[in-house]
Amino acid sequence: AFGLVVGTGTTAVALADYRLAAQILSGTAAGSLSYSAGTEIVPETVGTTRRFRLQRLYNNDSGGSITIYETGIYGGSGTTYVMFERALESPPVTINNGSNGTLTYVISVTV
Repeated sequence: AFGLVVGTGTTAVALADYRLAAQILSGTAAGSLSYSAGTEIVPETVGTTRRFRLQRLYNNDSGGSITIYETGIYGGSGTTYVMFERALESPPVTINNGSNGTLTYVISVTV
């Protein structure tokens, strides 16, 4: 998957990271979440700061609860993807079976 991705890894974030430690796959099998299409919320300007919001919904139809410990942003084209960001969730987020969760990243640039 690309765009906003989630995982179960708990390894500390490092500058050399190039992927999530344990990405949760998209689907309905045990241990997976159904990734919706990512959306970009209309950019906004506040003073000299421009903000972009990226958002993705995750549905849990796996038959059990899934806890998200890490998040990231993947981008690229074709079959080549690069991780731009990785973060650990504190506290971790649990999505129960039959429920959903939303991840939102805000990227800001100030000039």
